[in-house]
Amino acid sequence: MAPKEPVRMLDVAQEAGVSRATVSLVLRGEGVIGQETRDHVVSVAKRLGYVYDRRAAQLRSGASNVVGLIITDSRNPFFMEFTDAIEGPLAAEEKVLLVAFTHDDVESQRRILRRFIEDRVKDIILVPAIGTTAAELQELKTVANVVLATRPVRGSGLPCVASDATFGSRTGAEHLLWHGAKRLAFYGGISDSPTRRQRAAGFAAAVAEAGAELVAPWNVASHPSAEQVFGQVKDLIRLGEVPDAIACNSDPIAFGVMRALADSGVAIGEEVRVIGFDDLAYSSLWRPSLTSLRVEPKVLGELTAGAILRPRRGGHLHKPTLVTRESCGCR
Repeated sequence: MAPKEPVRMLDVAQEAGVSRATVSLVLRGEGVIGQETRDHVVSVAKRLGYVYDRRAAQLRSGASNVVGLIITDSRNPFFMEFTDAIEGPLAAEEKVLLVAFTHDDVESQRRILRRFIEDRVKDIILVPAIGTTAAELQELKTVANVVLATRPVRGSGLPCVASDATFGSRTGAEHLLWHGAKRLAFYGGISDSPTRRQRAAGFAAAVAEAGAELVAPWNVASHPSAEQVFGQVKDLIRLGEVPDAIACNSDPIAFGVMRALADSGVAIGEEVRVIGFDDLAYSSLWRPSLTSLRVEPKVLGELTAGAILRPRRGGHLHKPTLVTRESCGCR
């Protein structure tokens, strides 16, 4: 049996005894129209089974109620909290969040951006894939309202909401030095990541200023997952030269580091002090509990939503705060 022809706005108007323009205004929630007429039109539309074609309306007006969010990692708990925090303010403005993942692949990012633009998504929040250049973002600026999140792209001229990577890593280094650490390392993170580079540089500067040693074999990049980190750290432990303090680029990386150290009989918080970055919701539940630099995904998400809803120049740098627990030697 052939499907029924969809009910048109004109059909609703004829049945309700009003103009098509009146039906359009009622369904969009606009115009100065009496409540009785509004109720009548809505009732007729429901009875006839009319479905408002929002996409067609957007094509006519050139506007969209969709905000595109492009993030790098679907498995990272930080981005789960970050996305939840964005969605609330957007929903209050009757905006719908459309989420896509690049897995840090620039070509995937280009494909997603192209599709967003073709679908007339005018507001885009982008966590740039590693390797994103300012040049390829210039064209994007001319067709959409774009806010970068968590990772700035130097020279892009786009507003960015992110954590202050240098401030955070220096804070972590200073705390480990306060504990008396002499041989330190900043471990992990994707090698080409600007955030990783900034954190590692801030950490190294604080260690050098204190006259302490940066343990070169451990001051390296890594895979972002705890599972991959576990294997890499086991290899580093076998080589010797284990630092007495390790700052990790993220909490998941710190989990992999701590498990490898514990499996090798190292007393975490005593022989080796460990801190993470992000302070995920379950970091306090580990044994020993993980000291971490708290980057509030909820705060960053709300700030990002505000930046996309009320465009302005510049961005926002959120300063991480150190949350001390057992893994650094605090009690």
